[in-house]
Amino acid sequence: MVEVDSYKHWLEGWVAHDGTHLTFGRMPLLGAELLPCGELDDIEPDEQRVHEASGNEGISLERAYRRAALVLWPQSQALRNLATSGIECAVR
Repeated sequence: MVEVDSYKHWLEGWVAHDGTHLTFGRMPLLGAELLPCGELDDIEPDEQRVHEASGNEGISLERAYRRAALVLWPQSQALRNLATSGIECAVR
């Protein structure tokens, strides 16, 4: 039996400082971008789903975590940050 961990972190549900909802979509979040580093280690998931084994696939376990974040970047870097997050963020 082999255990494989796969992680995806992203930011979504954008709200500006004045309460305006922004439509950036999902923006990938790299582990090194989280401060303090390791802050989300060993926290309890908000949601957990178990998918039973079927055919050649084994059991899979999905955990979802929802947290609030304060995102800061210089205004001069806004377009660059959105563009490097993918076409969906840049176009919106």
